[in-house]
Amino acid sequence: GTQREGQLSLGALDALLAGDASAGAAPALPASEIAVDAVRIRVSTPQGVATGTLGGSVQSAADGAIDGEFKLALDGGGLRARGALEVSGSLDAPAFHALLEVEPGLPIAGRVEVRGRIEREQGERVFDATVALRDTSFTSEIMRVSGVNGVIALRGPPLHTPKKQIL
Repeated sequence: GTQREGQLSLGALDALLAGDASAGAAPALPASEIAVDAVRIRVSTPQGVATGTLGGSVQSAADGAIDGEFKLALDGGGLRARGALEVSGSLDAPAFHALLEVEPGLPIAGRVEVRGRIEREQGERVFDATVALRDTSFTSEIMRVSGVNGVIALRGPPLHTPKKQIL
């Protein structure tokens, strides 16, 4: 995926996720199940490049409901993490739950959990999500922060946080 001009693009998936709003038709998976196995991931960080894999599947029912789970593993660039992504709902209004656990002993450690939903408002795609930080920590040459817990709400596009949140 890429973000350009305030819009998130997932390449060939953009047309599928957009659906045909003019005809009121909801998008649908082109098959009853789509599976990916060992998709390679590359993330550039200030400490270097992290590489990893993503694998899992998503299924669709005759009524348009979707259900799926994916597993993630990353290593390198000051990061070593394992995670899972669950999707449900429909392609027109998917819900997601992501959990990422960063292994201790690295500059960043702890658990990050994201829950959210993508919907349409006035014909445009919007998303709402909450990011929960659980016992997260960060260590650098000039400071150390530990025991960070809290929840941050996000909304987009463009990505922003509602006012007056306290972490």
